Amino acid sequence: MREMMTDKHVIYSKLLLVIKIIFAAVLMVFFVPLFVLPFFNAPSTDDYFCGFHLQQLGLVKYQQYVYTECGGRFSATLAGALPALNNFIFEHYYLHTIVLLVLNIGSLIILLHTINRYFLKQILSILQIVVIALVLLVAGLISVPEPATFLFWYSSAITYQLPLILLQMQLAGMIWFCYTKKAGSTTIAALLISILVMGINGFNELFLMAQFFILGLFYYVSTPAKTGYFQKIVLPALFIVSALVVLLANGNEVRAERIEPKGIFTGITAIVFLVSEIGWSICKSPLNWMICVAFFICGHKLKAQLQQQYWYGQFAKKMWMLPVLVFGFLMVSVALPVIALKGGMVPERYLNGVVYIVLFALYFSAILFGAKTEFHLNAIWLDAPVGKILVYTILCIGILANSFFAESIKSLIAAPVYHAILNNRTELLKKAAEENTIAILPTYEKALEAQIQTNYGQSSKTLVQLVSQKPSLLFFEDDLATPYSIDILKNYYGVKGIELIK
Repeated sequence: MREMMTDKHVIYSKLLLVIKIIFAAVLMVFFVPLFVLPFFNAPSTDDYFCGFHLQQLGLVKYQQYVYTECGGRFSATLAGALPALNNFIFEHYYLHTIVLLVLNIGSLIILLHTINRYFLKQILSILQIVVIALVLLVAGLISVPEPATFLFWYSSAITYQLPLILLQMQLAGMIWFCYTKKAGSTTIAALLISILVMGINGFNELFLMAQFFILGLFYYVSTPAKTGYFQKIVLPALFIVSALVVLLANGNEVRAERIEPKGIFTGITAIVFLVSEIGWSICKSPLNWMICVAFFICGHKLKAQLQQQYWYGQFAKKMWMLPVLVFGFLMVSVALPVIALKGGMVPERYLNGVVYIVLFALYFSAILFGAKTEFHLNAIWLDAPVGKILVYTILCIGILANSFFAESIKSLIAAPVYHAILNNRTELLKKAAEENTIAILPTYEKALEAQIQTNYGQSSKTLVQLVSQKPSLLFFEDDLATPYSIDILKNYYGVKGIELIK
């Protein structure tokens, strides 16, 4: 027994088991708030905009209205409208966050499984793939500048998170297309890619730019045997047609007329600020640095396998190309919308998508540079128990040591009060609609005071301070804050008017 306890291998093995259990607990602690908070969430102005116009126009005419008056994002409009039919999403508002999170995890697992099958010769187990997918999703979530609109605001989550999920599926489809040897599978993969290219293009102008770069790389790294009419003619044609549908929409002109020019200097300042914000969003997270180092080491260890791949040879010829493309995408994805907004600032919900794409491109770059490294990197110790203990410990720290996790816990504490305030507001609006009267609503601050006095009068000062904060992951903006949002709320519920108690 004494020999066993003094055996370093046995001790490290037991420590490794303990740290794995802790790591699993850390992942659970991180994700639990994200699956609980949706049940305290509530619709916002843009959601009500969709609901009201669907009530008035129906599904088909609503698509026409948005295309001619608001913009050409045909996929986002349709994807957002379908769950809103018969007020379904308004009655089950928690559902979209949970479904999109599950789909995001699932799409990452499919992408990693495809990479493991065709690039890595099945060296990863299913459990390892799931763990890597969860860690990558954590890294993406803690990096986005505005988590509330990425995860919890329905209209924004549909417009920006859903196409990212589909883009991950498209990448898996592209790998499948390039490596499958079955004619039937090639046809199915080509059909899947075609549908996804057209569909993703219709979500947002950001994804037009992303697809332009991705399709160019798809053509460049594909083997000559797989480079045929599909990549030379079919995909470019589908891309151009779907892009034109978005860009030539009459709604784009209508929106542009409402925008006041800000000037060249303001526009340049906006571009510099936004690029800096994206860089900061990525670099501020220790987890991103850890993952980049891990992928660099993995790329170095898998050098022999990767060098057998045709696509790696294409990148290896011009190692400067990928960093230049990533930086080029970053600049274009920021500069073009700033120009379209006549020098104005791009909303952070748009930056969420840019950060997510750039971050994953940097991870891929780390693998390539690791495989290209000529000097010998002795990382054998990482395969030993002590090395794995260190890796799991660092991951645990990275997952929890960020402002996103802190805000999720604070939001979880404040969420019941937030939910009660908005539920009470909804009841007052419904009652006013039934009685055909003016809805008299307290502002959020006034309603918060009432909640504190009623339910937390005897509570500690610390608890009162915590529940008095707006839950940052749920609260984006108050629907009673602007005349426009008040008007949308009035129209959706069908009340005569809205008066505020301040």
